Formats: sequence, C-alpha cells, structure tokens
Amino acid sequence: MSQGEAKNLYPQFGMTASVYSNCVNVALPAIITNLINNKKARVLWDRRPEHLQKCAEQTSKFLELQNVVGMLDGKKFSTLNADDPLDQNSDYNGWSGGTFRGAVFLWDPFGKIIDAGINMPGSFHDSKASLDANIYKHIKDLPEPYCIVCDSAFQTGGKLEGKILKTDVENGQEGKSERDMALTHLRQCSEWSNQVLVGVFRHLKAKLETDNISRAQLLWACILLHNFRTETVQRNQIRTYFEKINCDEEVLMDSEQE
Repeated sequence: MSQGEAKNLYPQFGMTASVYSNCVNVALPAIITNLINNKKARVLWDRRPEHLQKCAEQTSKFLELQNVVGMLDGKKFSTLNADDPLDQNSDYNGWSGGTFRGAVFLWDPFGKIIDAGINMPGSFHDSKASLDANIYKHIKDLPEPYCIVCDSAFQTGGKLEGKILKTDVENGQEGKSERDMALTHLRQCSEWSNQVLVGVFRHLKAKLETDNISRAQLLWACILLHNFRTETVQRNQIRTYFEKINCDEEVLMDSEQE
C-alpha cells in the first residue's frame, strides 16, 4: 500500500508498471473477499449487552461522560480530477480547495472500525455522509443508555438526542465545562485513528483514482486490514490511550489505599 512500491519493485525484480497494476487489481478484491466476513476484520457493530458494557468500561474513567461506546469522525481523501465536469464538481470541496472523496468512520474504544460510509462525494458534509451511509440510523437504534461522541460537524438533535454527544461550539476554551473538555478528549480519539489509518496504509495519502470501484476496493481493503491488524496485534493508538488512562487510575487508587 506504499506510494514507493511501484517504482522500487522495477529495479529490484524487473516488475513493470503494468504488471504491478495488474497485481494490485487482483490483490485488492482477493483481500476483501477473504476478510469481509472474517471475525477479526469485518466492520461490525457488536450490539450484545456484554460487549457494549465492555466498551463503556473502557471509557468510564471520564466521569463526566458515562456509557460512551464509540467515536465518530469524517475523513477526506484527495483524488485525481475526473474527466467529466459534473463528477469533478461533485467531488470539489471549496473548504479544502480540491477534489476529494469523503468517508465517515465510527471507532470503538478498542480501536476497530465498527461502522463506515466511504466513497462519498467530496462536496458532502460529514453529517450528510453519515445520513446517506445509514450511520445515523444505526446510532439511533443504539440501546439505552449508550452513546457515541463526535465533533461539531454532526447532527445531535431529534431522535439522535442523547445518542450523539458533541461540544458546545459557542464556548471558548476558557469557558468549557469539565464535561465538554472530557468530550473533546474522547472524540479526538477518532481523529487520531483516521490519521493512523492513513499513516499505516500510505497509499491513501496519494491522490486516489477517479474510478469509483477502484477507490472503493482500495478503501475497503485498508479498512479490513486495519481491523485485522488491530484484533491480531491487540495494539493501536485508541486502545493504548484508554489502557494507559485506566492503568494510571488503578495505580492511583492503589497508592491512596496504601
């Protein structure tokens, strides 16, 4: 998945660009086919009470926010310009000044992607992408008392009230409550993970192709491989963060008891 693979493989193995491209075109569908239903890799939001409780315990040291079981955030992937002006306009994002494809990822406190919407037009707002990908519907159906956290880009009203929590954007840093500061810490975990996904699979930093199928295959392959890696290695930035917090709290409680 590295940007450097194509140019490095030729001098080492005599592998031409066309051979490399053909191998990628064959490998990505193979990865998806083999991992899409793999328990360690699949994108699945486990709603069993025991698993939701385990997720809530992972974030429970943020006393102002209880029962948080996920973090939601969007991610823009830079793309090549499409030949069709309508497609190019659909992917143009005025805020970032370029053509992009959007994605929305819901992360659990153990660092896995448990819900996702990918390959959205770059002009879509994160909230619009979440609506189209049915992520809002999945969150709305989340059983009580569990909730997820996000930044100010997402909708939190109506039937989503109490299920999605975000900070009050009108408050400055000095005016933030303890709850808002805790919420900011929690929802930033999704931002870290979005960057980790791109950092590990560095091809995602290059401009993605204009073909929807090719883009989707690349994105899904990276998502499934991330989940498989996380579940197999049992280590990523979100898991490490919460484990450190929970460990520090236990050490502090033990020292106070002594």
